[in-house]
Amino acid sequence: MASELSSVLNLANLSAISKMDIEGDDVNPRATPGAISFKISQGYGMQMFKYARNRNGSDVVRGELMSYLSEAVGDRNTSVTNITSGSTTSAVTTGLTANDHDGMLCVVLDNNDVAGGVPEGEIAVVANNSATLITLEADYPLSTALAANDDLELVATFQFNDSADTDEAWVVMGVVAPAGGIANGNYGWLHIEGMGPVLYTTAATGEGEAIIADVAAVKDGGGGAEPLVVGISPAGIAADQRDTELRALALMKLFTVNNSGSA
Repeated sequence: MASELSSVLNLANLSAISKMDIEGDDVNPRATPGAISFKISQGYGMQMFKYARNRNGSDVVRGELMSYLSEAVGDRNTSVTNITSGSTTSAVTTGLTANDHDGMLCVVLDNNDVAGGVPEGEIAVVANNSATLITLEADYPLSTALAANDDLELVATFQFNDSADTDEAWVVMGVVAPAGGIANGNYGWLHIEGMGPVLYTTAATGEGEAIIADVAAVKDGGGGAEPLVVGISPAGIAADQRDTELRALALMKLFTVNNSGSA
């Protein structure tokens, strides 16, 4: 039952993709959401991409920096407290945005009936959600039914929105790759590792200096705390390049983030 039974659900392989795939803006997923692809690009060298879904509420454009979807800035979770009722595969609540949490992990944070009792601590997967109902994957049920006043935490896995100023690296997902951007609600590839262009919105950056998150862009790290660092500026960025329409070369470092949050 859920995380008590197995550590995986519907295991898949890494995705082999073409340039045409990278340029995709897909209404329906053409790869497994959350899939990672390792590629070699002439000039840019090794690049890694993640297939993800735009839940920003608006379209996003090439070069914009995206973070994992959350209810609050600087997080990648949505808290669902004091649910109305539930089962092993569902929870009734209020205040959600329909489809925002499809595919997220659902962690049972607190069992109101018995402190520390099941299914507290178990992990399920959200199949889909409406404003009032969270439906969990039937093949990965909780061991015991959820009940009134249980608390849940929905953790983003491939759902993104605009990054925020000084988002910590562990909540930043990647850079929009398709030339035509990704429409709201659609699926597409984000650049997460290696060299590539990214929108830049701050003062000059020296060669080899760290870059951190700004609003849908990156900026100079300013010697900031390590948990903020999302990449490196390999060539430096000129002061007169401070424009949200301009892109700068970045060495993104978001495949595995070793730093905890607490900058």
